[in-house]
Amino acid sequence: LAVRASEPIAHPGEDVLLEALLYDPEGAPRAWGWATCTHPSGSTAQACMEALDEESWVLGTDLDVHHVTIPADLLASVPSSARDAVYVGILVAVCPGSFVDGDTHGVPVACAASDGRRLELDELQVGFKRIRVRAEDRNANPAITSLSWAGRSWPELTVEEAAACDGATYEDCPAALRYTIEVAVTPPETGEDELGAPFHEQVIVQYYATHGRFRDEVRTGDEPETSWVAADTVPGDVVTFYVVVRDDRGGTAFLTRELVVR
Repeated sequence: LAVRASEPIAHPGEDVLLEALLYDPEGAPRAWGWATCTHPSGSTAQACMEALDEESWVLGTDLDVHHVTIPADLLASVPSSARDAVYVGILVAVCPGSFVDGDTHGVPVACAASDGRRLELDELQVGFKRIRVRAEDRNANPAITSLSWAGRSWPELTVEEAAACDGATYEDCPAALRYTIEVAVTPPETGEDELGAPFHEQVIVQYYATHGRFRDEVRTGDEPETSWVAADTVPGDVVTFYVVVRDDRGGTAFLTRELVVR
């Protein structure tokens, strides 16, 4: 669902911690793979996949945390006119089996199930993260300062409850069964970067859940409230919520909560 970098804008020579948020309904052990590209032709995932650094793959089980080091000389050969678009790309793949040689429809990773069957692309999880590299600039990840459920605080270890709805869609459920959910985030950063360009961050909030339906799955940082209904559930279901906050300069924050349908 998301990858958070400890330094969304990093400096040459720095170590950056990467943390991945994965939705895994089965909860089974997964094979993870991380790779980098330091000289892609562009800032897209495709450009990174076409220029992965040799021997950069790191493979293991349940590797939802990874470290990369920004090359110390990455900016040395880049003229000032081109420093607006210097990135290190990170490719992460999660396989419900084991990695094998080959690719999957152009994605430079292949995964096989326990019976040897090659998995299709929609059976894998593949993500891409860009770390912008600058000499002086920084960007703090947005911080989620609070989360509320039905108008009250929803602390990290609190398991909320919701009544089941017989409907299959959000609109099928009456107003009494629509529960508001809202995050509060730190104000977006504004200013001027080291290249003299002004910026004003735009923040979006994405809501995910293992069950039920949202009124809106994507909101803005200025208007983050949405609502959710326990549609298509039965009493006793445990629902996991994932909230991801992103700014347009590479910053990311996320949290999870659990709820029981009654």
